Amino acid sequence: DIPFIISASIREVERRGMNEVGVYRVSGSASDLQKLKKSFESSEYKVTSINYIINCLLIDAYEAEQLLKEVDVHSVTGNLKSYLRELPEALYTDQYYQRVSINFKLRL
Repeated sequence: DIPFIISASIREVERRGMNEVGVYRVSGSASDLQKLKKSFESSEYKVTSINYIINCLLIDAYEAEQLLKEVDVHSVTGNLKSYLRELPEALYTDQYYQRVSINFKLRL
C-alpha cells in the first residue's frame, strides 16, 4: 500500500511539474507547505459509525488533493520531501541499502 500523500503528490508532479526546472530542488512557499501538511495530517473522529468515519476520511482526502492542485508545484514536492524525511523508519533500511548499493556498483 502506498500512502495517499505519496500517490497524490506524484500524480500532481507528473501532471504539471515534469517540465519544471529543479522541481525537487526549489523550495515552495512556507505558508503553502504548512497548509499542505495540515491538510494531510490525520484528524481524530468521534467514532459513531464506520460510515461516518469513512465519509470524513474521503472528504479530507478530497480536500487535500484539491489543495495540491492550487499550490505551486514546488510546494507539492516540498511537502512530499518533508513527509519522507519525517518517516519513523527510512524507506531503505541498512539491510536494503547494502543490496541496492552493491547492485548499483555492479551496473556501473
